[in-house]
Amino acid sequence: MPSSASFSEKPADKAEKSSRTKTVKSSKKEAAKAIPEPASKGSGNISLHLPKTLHEDLLKRMAEEGVSMDELITYLLMRGLSR
Repeated sequence: MPSSASFSEKPADKAEKSSRTKTVKSSKKEAAKAIPEPASKGSGNISLHLPKTLHEDLLKRMAEEGVSMDELITYLLMRGLSR
């Protein structure tokens, strides 16, 4: 059976782990900066990115229902939130 000394971290391993930890911490800080604080009151406007397939599905449904994209998304969100 190997001695317990063989299981200890080597200096190179410690440096790599430290580097990964710093990268994760800096990524979290950058992400926190990129996300704005929520407004105390909604403005009524949002901007979002959708997968292309979802966007295409919404466009088809919009044409079928004869409504605008804004009306369709508002309806779907209201229906989903009322559950």
